[in-house]
Amino acid sequence: MDDIPGILATENDPFLHHPQIDPQISASIDEVTVTFGPNAQKIEKMIIDEVLHDWNLKENAQFLAENLKISERRLKIGVHNGFSYLSEPISINLNASNSNILTNTSSLKKRRALSSNDLRNGPVSLFVNSRISIPNICEDPRVALIFLVEYTFAYEDRRKFSQQPILIGWGAWKPFGEEAAGSRHNVLASVSLVGGPRPNPEGALCFRNLLHLRQSDDSVFTESQPQITINFAFFLDQLRAESRITSLGDGPISARKSPKPKPKKLEPEPEETKILSSTKLPEISARSVNSELEILEISKDLEAFLEPLKQPEVGPESPVIYRIPEEKPQNFSRILHGLYTRLEFLRILDRNSEQPEIQDVNLKILSNFTVEKLDRLDIQHIFFQFCAMKKFEFAAEDTTVTRVFFSINFYRFPEMITESMILKQFEKSEPAALLRHDGKPGLVSKYIMDSDEDRVEFLEFLNSSHATIHIWDSDSLLLIGTCHVPLNNLMRRGKEAVQLFVQLPIFGIEPTNSRPVGMLAMKLANVGWPTTGGGRDKVGRDVEENEASILRPNMDMLET
Repeated sequence: MDDIPGILATENDPFLHHPQIDPQISASIDEVTVTFGPNAQKIEKMIIDEVLHDWNLKENAQFLAENLKISERRLKIGVHNGFSYLSEPISINLNASNSNILTNTSSLKKRRALSSNDLRNGPVSLFVNSRISIPNICEDPRVALIFLVEYTFAYEDRRKFSQQPILIGWGAWKPFGEEAAGSRHNVLASVSLVGGPRPNPEGALCFRNLLHLRQSDDSVFTESQPQITINFAFFLDQLRAESRITSLGDGPISARKSPKPKPKKLEPEPEETKILSSTKLPEISARSVNSELEILEISKDLEAFLEPLKQPEVGPESPVIYRIPEEKPQNFSRILHGLYTRLEFLRILDRNSEQPEIQDVNLKILSNFTVEKLDRLDIQHIFFQFCAMKKFEFAAEDTTVTRVFFSINFYRFPEMITESMILKQFEKSEPAALLRHDGKPGLVSKYIMDSDEDRVEFLEFLNSSHATIHIWDSDSLLLIGTCHVPLNNLMRRGKEAVQLFVQLPIFGIEPTNSRPVGMLAMKLANVGWPTTGGGRDKVGRDVEENEASILRPNMDMLET
């Protein structure tokens, strides 16, 4: 097996068995500029048009060009050894103005003009207004610097707001390769960034190669090729000892080692000097040698009378207690999706009898309260569907739970207590499905929020709080555990309806135990209805036909 750059290879031991990191040095990159050629604005406009066309085909919708803009341009720089990054890539904002050219005599009007985020046609389009430090880099000709340009596209209208980062182009440059071997300590380099369906270190889809834009009938690119080029100055902050430049010239590393210093001949010291050097007294020029010897004699006499200091007894070390971090909710596994599809749980549809859009419970999305307040679907139907449950092996093995019921605490509604559900496991690898006494799978509880006065408060509750579900043993009436249901991704953000398939960890009643005792699989949904659309009493054909399967709290008991 070939050796891996960044890991030292040993003769007797495989280097992957006990890997040793190759000594690393630090470097810096300065004067970073990104150029698009003489037609920067035209190239960026064509990129936006291509992205908009791709979104229209993917979503089967009509997105408007005036609502799509580039919210952020970023440059990622990482050190790669051909297998993986040596450290996490650095991410820097790209600016359309160079703050380094602003002087004290610049006017405020000029500063505002240069701070624009729009590209300008010219030799340089984007800048990095700071020096970039690269702390972990190995002096190996196979190590490369990876440059990636990433755009964040934002689309916003009255109904929705979404963002998506897209990789525009990437390139690689070897700082210790043959092209930079003569002046590794200070190099001015230029790297062309390419795109298209080429494998890249990020493993992400990249925008099409800009050279394909020239194939169009547009005469803008008849004289120059559309391409992205990054220019920078690279220099080493710290060199390894065997690679520092010495007076021996630029020969091989073995020839540039500094000569070993000759050992000095040690002369024997006088006996009096040895005695004085062993004392802890500082050297005082006004003190004679005789006075020094007298003080030594006095110190020896005092040590004979003084008792030695007793070392305090140290007890045994306390055991280190590591608190296991709480597990977070997860999306449905493949096994749970198969169980949900096979048992034909009750479907929850929107007002158009269509499936709601599925959200990722782990995706962190910024909430836009302006979009939520202006939503014409001002009535919100919140659904909690109980699907399956699994009790872990280490949790109370002496008891077998066959039936459970739930108590739900949500917003300012009164606590809702469900009927008993039967736990039935169809296969060993699957969790136990929750069945009603008539054999139908799942149980749905529904909350309707149609109060205009509490609308803003309810949105803030969804954004920052959670619902609490207690799981009880129906036979012994003992509490099994508690689940906390995240609600942030239930905000519709201008959509007709959204739904989540989540696995919630169940935590026991012991406060010192942070380890979950089980798992509860649920489906959550938020369906929007207009005030005049009859949304107070129906949510789709399947639910209309199974109104008896839905539990509702008493709306008159909403706590104030």
